[in-house]
Parts: sequence; structure tokens; C-alpha cells
Amino acid sequence: MKLVNQLLKHKYKLSFSILQILILALPLTVSAGGQVSNTSISFIETTATGVCFIWLANSIVGSPPTCASKAPSRFVLDCTSPGGKAIMANMEIAFAIGKTVTIYGAGNCNFYSDTESISSAVSNQ
Repeated sequence: MKLVNQLLKHKYKLSFSILQILILALPLTVSAGGQVSNTSISFIETTATGVCFIWLANSIVGSPPTCASKAPSRFVLDCTSPGGKAIMANMEIAFAIGKTVTIYGAGNCNFYSDTESISSAVSNQ
């Protein structure tokens, strides 16, 4: 009760500048990484630790991070996360039935030091 009384004694006002509002309105998942469109998957590699690599028939274009220069046709994802599992399931189905894929990179090598992480992926029709 003491805390409530103390809070009531002080009048807190929320004030935001226009700049703060604009910053908050920006999307949280802006991706400036590499991408590959309408390509086939060459092979998929998984490890016991949950690291999943997707090797592609074409090289990644756009703005892949410099850390990924040694693997120009490979993306990686964390297959232990719910999002990683969902993307991997989508990619495995595309690979199994021969569909092409479009993959967008996250612009970083946060999950594996020499491979760009996947931001999102689509199996094409």
C-alpha cells in the first residue's frame, strides 16, 4: 500500500517525441541480407546439435554478410527453435518433391560463424 501511495503522490506523464514514435513503428524484422530466388536445393545437412544447413543450386545474391563469403550457396538455421523447425519442414518437403525455393537471409552469421542465417523461406509453386 505504501508503494501505491508513493506512486499516487507523483504524477507521471508519458511523452514521446515524433522521432521515438517513428522508431517504434519500424518493423522489427528488417532484413538486409542475401537472398536466392527460384532455385533448387542441392542437399540438406543436419547435425545432432540442431544445426541445419541448406545447400542451394545457385549462389546467394543481394547483400550477404562478409562472414558468409566462404559458403556462397549455403544458408543455416537453428533446427531446435520452433521457427527453425517450421522452415526446415518446409524446405524438406520442397526438396523431396523437387520444388524450387526462395530464401531470404538475416544478414548475419549469428548461428554459425561462416554461414548466413535464414530470416524466412518459401517453397515455390
